[in-house]
Amino acid sequence: MPKQSENARLERTDALLRKALKPAEVALDVIEFKDVLANGGSVAKRRSFLKKVFHSPRGSTARMTVSKPHPRVRIDSKEPAILKVKAPGATIRFTVSPDEYYAIGISFLLLEGLSNPGVSAKLGLLDIEPCKIHRFGHVLYVTDTFKNRKPFAKYKFSIIIQRASDGALGIIDPGIEHDSTDS
Repeated sequence: MPKQSENARLERTDALLRKALKPAEVALDVIEFKDVLANGGSVAKRRSFLKKVFHSPRGSTARMTVSKPHPRVRIDSKEPAILKVKAPGATIRFTVSPDEYYAIGISFLLLEGLSNPGVSAKLGLLDIEPCKIHRFGHVLYVTDTFKNRKPFAKYKFSIIIQRASDGALGIIDPGIEHDSTDS
């Protein structure tokens, strides 16, 4: 656990990034945690009466919400597991809760939108620049640059989380969709 002064430094850096980047605020509330490294995927459930929860058979169950309206990032109530991003993209600030879980990384995989994609396109490296990913405890910043210039691209993204009590790893598995047709 970081020292108090380290926590204060991280909070100041987070506040500076929020002010400078004006990110879309996306909350990921873990409802059911699955340890991806345990045999059989041990599960820890949290009582919840929340609706619009998405679940992956391999990953942890979570509820994804956009905390306040953003001009280029939204979640359609009919597809609560898909984050929709309009051109020219945006910085997204993911916050994982409850405090028991920490965001430790993110990965991307192109599902549709390009025929015969190269490795960079397939792994989202054209649209999400790895050097623009920042992590602070429960918070993870990602800058989606929407560089592929195609009218539509759909990715699966996985946020890797770690449980504080025992270090177990879990995955939250939503999708992200680029759509410049209605911009």
